[in-house]
Amino acid sequence: MLIRAQPFVELAYHGAPRQDYIAWRTPYSNVPDDVFDPALPAHLSVMGYGRAILFFKARIHTPGTDQPEVHDLAFIEELWRYSPPKTQPDQLDSQYGCTLLYSTSPSSSYYVIATSSILGPAAITRNPSHPRIPVGGLHGAACKAANPHARADRTRDDESGSPLHRLNIWHMMWGSMIAVQPLTYPTVVPLTSARVEANKKRSQQVPGCLFRAPGQSYLPTPSNSP
Repeated sequence: MLIRAQPFVELAYHGAPRQDYIAWRTPYSNVPDDVFDPALPAHLSVMGYGRAILFFKARIHTPGTDQPEVHDLAFIEELWRYSPPKTQPDQLDSQYGCTLLYSTSPSSSYYVIATSSILGPAAITRNPSHPRIPVGGLHGAACKAANPHARADRTRDDESGSPLHRLNIWHMMWGSMIAVQPLTYPTVVPLTSARVEANKKRSQQVPGCLFRAPGQSYLPTPSNSP
């Protein structure tokens, strides 16, 4: 399928159209939809990440059939895992699994996938320390081979490097809890006990947790929690 379009370029919209990050089951993972489980390390290692650009429906009429089939599809940009040079280890990745992802350069990698392949939202943001692969970020032949279609900044003031993104796998596994603290300011009306209990229950309903199984706690159990 060839898409000759630039989504949202001419859309009269006050603000930026949402392009949420997603986790999806890649076609090269060789794991069927009905058995794919992100809680398994083998499945997690082949789970793909990307940016949803456009959701649409397509009517496909296969020769030899009476009626066309309607497919729910998504136009996404795929993000690739970044492997830094050995001289610049990434502790967030090695210790906590919060890997770095990059957009391929000079051209981004796009897919048209079935919406059924989307596993859920992904906790991904632009890397705060280096929004692009920095100078020396592709040092050595082994590092360049591990990061195909990637570019590093040529100078400190250059902005031609591939965009870098940070995956917050801890948030995806256990979510985030909102601590309910009593209001002690004298100008604020104290919360009633009923409202306090309601806030506690609301804080326990963490949305967007992709890895939570029935009866499993959202809170992290490792002792080296960041």
